[in-house]
Amino acid sequence: GKISFTTYIRPSFVGKFNYLVTVDGPSSSSYSVQYTYGISSFDVISRNQQPPPPTLISAMFSSDASFLTITFDSPTNRGNTATTFLCSDLLKFSCANLSQCQWISNSVINAYIDGFSSRCVTQGDLLQIAKTAYVKAACRAVNNVCPAYSTWNNSSHTSIIVLGPSSSIKPIPVIISPSKISPCNNLSFDLSASKGSGGRAWSSISILVNSSILNGSDVLQRFLNSIKVFSPPIPIPYYLLKAGYSYEFTFRLCNFLGSCGESSVTVIKVNDTIPSITL
Repeated sequence: GKISFTTYIRPSFVGKFNYLVTVDGPSSSSYSVQYTYGISSFDVISRNQQPPPPTLISAMFSSDASFLTITFDSPTNRGNTATTFLCSDLLKFSCANLSQCQWISNSVINAYIDGFSSRCVTQGDLLQIAKTAYVKAACRAVNNVCPAYSTWNNSSHTSIIVLGPSSSIKPIPVIISPSKISPCNNLSFDLSASKGSGGRAWSSISILVNSSILNGSDVLQRFLNSIKVFSPPIPIPYYLLKAGYSYEFTFRLCNFLGSCGESSVTVIKVNDTIPSITL
């Protein structure tokens, strides 16, 4: 299993401190030690001393991919932005000018990405501090006044790679359709209740049909392959389905992170007209 812990150290003097974590005991060989971001040291400075400028160390999608968490290695001055701000005021990434950012702490930002453009940031893309932004270390003096603070170094504009969530979301197709249709009725499927898109348009949707009629669904499959837009639902013409047979439709939905999910529904085309009720 995975075990994490937090400890507090009170150094009595300034300087650089290295720390080493070891695992002991009968089962020690079953465990390994991993340092967050590979860091196993820290510096202690006086309150008025200039610390190193903050560095971007990670940008990772949340578990449901609805926002991006961006982390600095130390507290910042927030780039003189408000708690909630337009992401492009501080950061550079695809769709930053359409996305809202929010400071969670002086070192952590959540970015809520404008979702329905395929050009918006995804895993593997680059993210950096905007060229027009000036991020410094936070002043931690008791009176919140640090000598020569205006001369403190700004953070660099080095890019980092955006990561996918630690545990990726899997799409769950929810298919709303009739279980039976009449001879002259078109067939439609509603996928709007499906889950796991990460708040964006599906990157791909495919439909595979299997029928109880032997070799009788080739034309229907070609029609399904030609569908490019699923909202609003495109009706399947009634003449592509033969009365007296059942059809199993398997939907495969993939989100922008490359995770896919499948679900199936069976529809029977009956010989007789089915009464319909509209409320």
